[in-house]
Amino acid sequence: MSLALATVALRFDPKIVNVRTVSAGTLLAGVKEGTEPGASLTQSIDPAGVCLVSISNLNGVASIKAEGVLLFIEVEALAPGDAGIIFEKGAMHFVGTDARDVVVEVSPVRAIVKQ
Repeated sequence: MSLALATVALRFDPKIVNVRTVSAGTLLAGVKEGTEPGASLTQSIDPAGVCLVSISNLNGVASIKAEGVLLFIEVEALAPGDAGIIFEKGAMHFVGTDARDVVVEVSPVRAIVKQ
């Protein structure tokens, strides 16, 4: 299904890891933070441990469809411990170009930082 909108929420332990950047994956090839026609990607990284990402394809120029990597998330280890990286399923929303909700399957992620 072609996507029009997507929001992704990621929680992490800011004492253990820092989310440095979020960038477009292969599914959004050519998208550079909304500077090119097509989908735009915006991010907000809160120092308290929340990363919010919004992808918008409202103009329909470059439809987001098929299979591929949606996002690349770069993290930096700060200290040993459980990074607590969790995708918040309740805060993630995907909407198709026909305005239907798209079901999201999220697999648990467990990241342990070792010294």
